[in-house]
Amino acid sequence: MIDSYIKYKDLYFEKYLKNQDIVRRIKQITSEIDEFYKDEEILFIGVLNGVVPFMNHVLLNSSNKYSYKFLQVSSYSGTTSGKINLQLGLNKDDVANKNVLLLEDIIDSGKTINYLNEYISSLSPKSYKVASLLVKSNNIELCDWYGFKISDKFVIGFGLDLDESFRYLKDIYIKVNNVKKR
Repeated sequence: MIDSYIKYKDLYFEKYLKNQDIVRRIKQITSEIDEFYKDEEILFIGVLNGVVPFMNHVLLNSSNKYSYKFLQVSSYSGTTSGKINLQLGLNKDDVANKNVLLLEDIIDSGKTINYLNEYISSLSPKSYKVASLLVKSNNIELCDWYGFKISDKFVIGFGLDLDESFRYLKDIYIKVNNVKKR
């Protein structure tokens, strides 16, 4: 089974979620979002850079009227979470009196999403909800919709990176301690 692993420096990652399962789940989430908002317009706000594949599939599958914006925060160096930096923000006019749905690739420690919740709420949206492709088990309550609940391990692929690499992977891989040999 060694060919189903990715090695980076001294780390190993095993295939965790297949692309077809990811895409199927995103369609389900988008259907739930469309039902929730019915015919109201949605302002999707994507958190760059990791959200791009997830957001792309949400937008392609949404039947509601929508617009979208991006913001960018950074909090990781390698596999370690650190200080949150807002690198690309929004104007109050972008958000005020709109149904905002923040799209995230992963809710990990909860620090970034809590920061973004305060930031976006300060811009006076009509309503505010959060959807994340992945959420760590201890932070389920921080989002309204999620694709997959995952254990507290580092993941790469489908937009998620390690040192700006591996975003291009169509599947999601999870860090493992031991590689099983055939």
